[in-house]
Formats: sequence, structure tokens, C-alpha cells
Amino acid sequence: MRLMLLLLPLLLAACLTPGPANKDRITTLLEGRRVFFDQDGAETIAEADRRQQVWNADGTTLRSNMGLFGGDVAGRWTTRNDLYCTMLGYQTEWICYRVTLSDKGRRIRFSEVVDDIGDVIFWRNDYRGTFADAAP
Repeated sequence: MRLMLLLLPLLLAACLTPGPANKDRITTLLEGRRVFFDQDGAETIAEADRRQQVWNADGTTLRSNMGLFGGDVAGRWTTRNDLYCTMLGYQTEWICYRVTLSDKGRRIRFSEVVDDIGDVIFWRNDYRGTFADAAP
């Protein structure tokens, strides 16, 4: 009986420790993956592959050819309350997005969450793309 009482805290700690099975939906969806973003006039991934992003397990991310003058932009990413949040090179605040899937999980859309109605009308960012491993 004493042994059970001594082992109970260890067992409870093991059950509550975050692990791969405890990753949230967005982390599971993005970690280690690449998305090719849509571009105006691009009809295939091959045409749009200049704009892409990868999400690393360590919380870093890289957007290729999406920075000022087409350069690469490195940053960090996390999730908060079922939102994807990112802070890229030049940014000083986290920007959060709703994430939705379409086309049987092959396509992804990031819709910026903003508080101000003016931002909704004039400044809200919306990105759409295709997962690299879903390419035809």
C-alpha cells in the first residue's frame, strides 16, 4: 500500500506531462511542414513556389521570398487558444490567425484576427496556400 502511495505522484506527473499526444490541432498541422502560398495569376504550385513557409518544431519559421523586396524572413511561431500566432523578423508584436482547411486538408487558409473594425477593412491579412506534401 505504501508503495502505491509513493508511486501515485509519479504516475500522475507522467500522465500530465505534455508529449506528442498532447499537441494542439494547429501544432500538429504545421510542425515540420511547408506551404506554397497562392500568388495572383499563379495557377499551379510550380508557379507559386517562390512564396513558401516552413514551420520547425523548435518554434522557428521561415517565409521564403515574402519579405521586403522578395527576401526571406525568419521568425517565431506558437499557438494560443486555437489560433496560429507568429512574429516575423521586423515585427514587434505577435500576430494571430484563424486556421482553416479545405480540399480534404490539402489547402490551408490563415485569416488574421484583428480587434479594430478599421483594421478589418483596410489591413487584415489573409493567406491561402497548398501543403507541399499535397502537391499533385
